Amino acid sequence: MSVSSKKVSIKGVNRFIFISTRDVSLPKGPSVNERELILDFLELYDESAIFLLPLPSEEIDKAFDDPRVHYIKWDSRNDKLKLIKHELYIIYFLFKRKLTKNDLVYIRINKRSFGVYIASYFLKFKLILRHFSARSIRKPSNEKTLHKFPLIKWLKNLRNRIAQKAILIETCTKEHKETVIDRCDIESNKVIVVTNGVNTSRVVQRSIKNNRNEITVGYIGGTPELRGGKYVIRLVKALQNKAIDAHGIVIGGLENEKQSLKKYASDIGIQNNLTLKSAIPYDQVFTWLARLDIGVAMNSPELLELVGNANQKLRQYLATGVFVISDPSQYWLEDENVGLTVSPIETEVDFDMLATNIYRKIQEDNFRENCIKIAQNRFSIRKLNNDRIKLWQETI
Repeated sequence: MSVSSKKVSIKGVNRFIFISTRDVSLPKGPSVNERELILDFLELYDESAIFLLPLPSEEIDKAFDDPRVHYIKWDSRNDKLKLIKHELYIIYFLFKRKLTKNDLVYIRINKRSFGVYIASYFLKFKLILRHFSARSIRKPSNEKTLHKFPLIKWLKNLRNRIAQKAILIETCTKEHKETVIDRCDIESNKVIVVTNGVNTSRVVQRSIKNNRNEITVGYIGGTPELRGGKYVIRLVKALQNKAIDAHGIVIGGLENEKQSLKKYASDIGIQNNLTLKSAIPYDQVFTWLARLDIGVAMNSPELLELVGNANQKLRQYLATGVFVISDPSQYWLEDENVGLTVSPIETEVDFDMLATNIYRKIQEDNFRENCIKIAQNRFSIRKLNNDRIKLWQETI
């Protein structure tokens, strides 16, 4: 790795091509991860970098107005014809630049990413894969499906062939790594772990509460009904039962999820102490995070087994000085004294005991500073990108 005018380049690589299959203007977790990663690469990497992204459907950071960034119109993930056109354009884009063995393509593929696979056969560039999605490595519910629907079998084989073509495959957790090795039939030394990061510069300064008996518990992210919304409601109720002035905030998801959680809160009796909102623009997320004392970041048992938990929201909570409640895969939260872990199955959680433990923890004078320090030292997007490039350089 070399640095010129404070810009990074990789020894042995002429051009670095970052191809994304995510609309980085959307507030969804994978899109947010991709956006922050690209923004940091734009600042970090030299002029030899090239970025090919889906045309944003919403307003996007001005930093993307960069001559190194190119866009492709990609209207719908479910329109097969447009998906084929998208993959054909990737082939055209790579051939036009006459890539060689000294060029590096870095791409987050989906289960239909045949474009980069075909191009790699003819152009012989170096290929690094970024994060197989859970959908692309999930097994069919019935193995007979592979025989009944040949397309599914073809897509599985395509995924494995792309994995075998790559010089490295990035995963975001050790569970994710183990699943990729198992499902893609590849050597373990080709698979590395680089977890998701957070852009700590986006953090909004929070106001300090004078009354520590007022506690705000929240969840901000997608699919709140499955990944934290009910925990927020149950924890608010448990805190109130201990004469603590508790309020809940749940933001994200679809309108039907909002209505379901509203009924759940009403049945428990805390509907007047709960703020519910559907998805919000990403530029508002940190303003809402600054209102929280406790943030919930769960994953379903199925996803925990498949890919672990590298949720963006957990990193955002910590960066804002918010104490975290998560699943046992995040045991280090307790080791670092910045969170507690509970069962990913809501009905197994003793919320009264959890409320007692949380209340004691957040009375400590330095708990917010500890959270922020962990986010900066462990999850800063710049630190993780530097780690990522060092790992690439060892292989290249």
